[in-house]
Amino acid sequence: MWDTIHRAEAMKRAAVHLEQLQNGVWKDNIEKGSKISRFENCQTSAIAIMKATYYRDIWVGNLFYLQSITYLVFAELLERIENSRQQRRTLLEDRTHLLAHPNHELDATLRSLLRDLDGQLTAHIRQLHSFGSSPPGFDVNIQSVTYQCLLDITLASEQFVHAIERRLARPTRSASLPSAWMHRIALRTAL
Repeated sequence: MWDTIHRAEAMKRAAVHLEQLQNGVWKDNIEKGSKISRFENCQTSAIAIMKATYYRDIWVGNLFYLQSITYLVFAELLERIENSRQQRRTLLEDRTHLLAHPNHELDATLRSLLRDLDGQLTAHIRQLHSFGSSPPGFDVNIQSVTYQCLLDITLASEQFVHAIERRLARPTRSASLPSAWMHRIALRTAL
């Protein structure tokens, strides 16, 4: 896999081997119209390869449903989306817990993780949309998956805002301490 080659000389060796395959072993097949794709060992690369592939010279307007790899990539993508949604819920629960037990460093870390996770979720949704529609055998509406993700984010954000409001409405025992005031100011700012 190209992503596991880290040294320059190893990368050169791999490129030479690929060239030897193209100009030797695979030459006849390439001249007959076969294509070679470089797999980068990631979901995006797999989808790009599937998009560029023609199965028996039939293109159905979106990714091929006749390829067994399509089913695997589609299923993996749905699993990644679900895992991202669950991770997002967990991170927001942790942030909600921090409202009662402030820890600014941990909160900054959780916010950073949420931003990264939202970026991953966005990438997964874009990849899902690149399929056009679900392969046969999958009872999945791609638009519904997107809507559900957006709904999750909206509802979770609303719940977090309500948790902040409840926390602000509660009197604190140490309300006169500067740290308590700073925490309340931070909560108001978060709203």
